[in-house]
Amino acid sequence: MAAWGSIYEDTLKIALEKLGHEVILYKKECRHYTRDMEYALGLMTLIGTGQVAGVISCNYFPIISMVCKKCGIKYYSWVYDCPHYTLYAAPVLYDVNRIACFDREMAERLRKLGAKDVIHLPLGAGALASNGAFEGDKGYDCDVSFVGNLYTNKYNYFDSLSDAQELLEASSKAVEEQIFDYREDHLASFFDKGRSEEERRFLREKAAEQIDKEGLLPGDEYLLERDDIFISSYLEKKVTVEERRRLLESLAGNGTDLRLYTASDTSSSPLLDKVAMGQVDYKTEMPLVFLRSRINLNISLRSIHSGIPLRAIDIMNAGGFLLSNYQKELEEYFDIGRELVTYDSLEDCREKISYYLAHADEREMIAAAGMKAVRERLSAEREVEILLSI
Repeated sequence: MAAWGSIYEDTLKIALEKLGHEVILYKKECRHYTRDMEYALGLMTLIGTGQVAGVISCNYFPIISMVCKKCGIKYYSWVYDCPHYTLYAAPVLYDVNRIACFDREMAERLRKLGAKDVIHLPLGAGALASNGAFEGDKGYDCDVSFVGNLYTNKYNYFDSLSDAQELLEASSKAVEEQIFDYREDHLASFFDKGRSEEERRFLREKAAEQIDKEGLLPGDEYLLERDDIFISSYLEKKVTVEERRRLLESLAGNGTDLRLYTASDTSSSPLLDKVAMGQVDYKTEMPLVFLRSRINLNISLRSIHSGIPLRAIDIMNAGGFLLSNYQKELEEYFDIGRELVTYDSLEDCREKISYYLAHADEREMIAAAGMKAVRERLSAEREVEILLSI
């Protein structure tokens, strides 16, 4: 197993071991996704010992695919990030790849590009610290919590559009149209819908200039268009930033007992600065947050078009009550209103928070049903077994 520090690696490793596989960890740092020859040679040496029947990793690394093709063994990858640009490197077309994507639309797009053994596979619920038996620590008790990134760092690329006024104006309008609309994708047609040929060409040129300035185009060996990079890294990221900020500030501003667990800088928002609690450890603290919070918010990264985010799986797996923005696959895999609750607007979210805080019995029944459902339908062992069958 190629390990790189992913929060999901323990879940994958434990699932493999429960299925009877011996897991050898290859922990060398990958310094370049397609050209790190030191990484490649180390992996080839390990494979050459004859102990390795296949390589597996959380997310997809083209350099691993290249090594596996050279050695003639399968490479299994389970993608849980979106966007995940390394998926679009040319080696994704190699026949040694066995790729599982948690987002169905991502899997469909890869198949259209020519990748063969690609499936849609939701993320699995793994074993928790103390097997979920958290007792005695009530320090995390609150009405509502959110664990996640606010993207206030240097990677909030939208802010760099200030020197491209026409592109900024068009982008701002598109972002506003998409905010809190979870049923339609308005951004997919950003460059084309309702525009003249001259306008399309102009916006694409300006977007390309911004992408090149930020160094966001991975390289010529990638099967990736600048349009896609701009939509995901600029527009969809900005929608995420605004939805998280506006919703959390709205709750903090109306006196909700809210806690925000994030490593992001909150100093620019006095409302969020007051409720910011810092980052929590994924294994030992986060499950406690989910269990002790009466309501746990999932505010999805908007580049996840259909899939169930890992955060939603983690909340339900810990026995927490999940209130999430509408996500297509949540509706496919779970009974909305009985195993979790979704919202379709800021106001809908606020109303449902008020309702479920006032109806503890109903809230606790939903949390219990959600935990049972996610462990039965999306257990990590079951999902890994499917991945290995590709």
